[in-house]
Amino acid sequence: MERVLHRRRPHETLTDFLLALDARTDPAFCFDSPEAVLAAVCAQGWARDIDRPRTAAIAPGLTAGISLEGVPSLVRDADPRPGRLGWQVWAEPRVGDAYLWCAAFSGSTPHDLVAIFASSLASPHPVQRSSLPAGVEGQLTVIHPGTQRQRKARGPE
Repeated sequence: MERVLHRRRPHETLTDFLLALDARTDPAFCFDSPEAVLAAVCAQGWARDIDRPRTAAIAPGLTAGISLEGVPSLVRDADPRPGRLGWQVWAEPRVGDAYLWCAAFSGSTPHDLVAIFASSLASPHPVQRSSLPAGVEGQLTVIHPGTQRQRKARGPE
């Protein structure tokens, strides 16, 4: 269902996806419309892509996005019909930089499961990290555990 194309994807997004998948009695049931995915990220503050409002959304700061489109050839699907659309998700430290990570969902992945992944990804709530990825200087705010001190990220510590 999901193919991670780079290993630096936020682990909490995959955890939420796998927990939702495990809770299902039928993994291929409940194919909500693609709108469920876009509604999930827009509820977390993302905006619909102005050029593709029914199939794509962009994170505040333009550093992440999600879109419904043809999936890369490396993504395999149980449905062999050509031209199936799937979700692609990516993050880049700065507009135009190489992707920090990306993931793709085949056309057979139920939209409600992709919506759970996307909602977790788009969540504005802070998450703990033991180290910061390269290239995020000035993009993240670091909050030290047990304190109220904050500072802008300056790279790996």
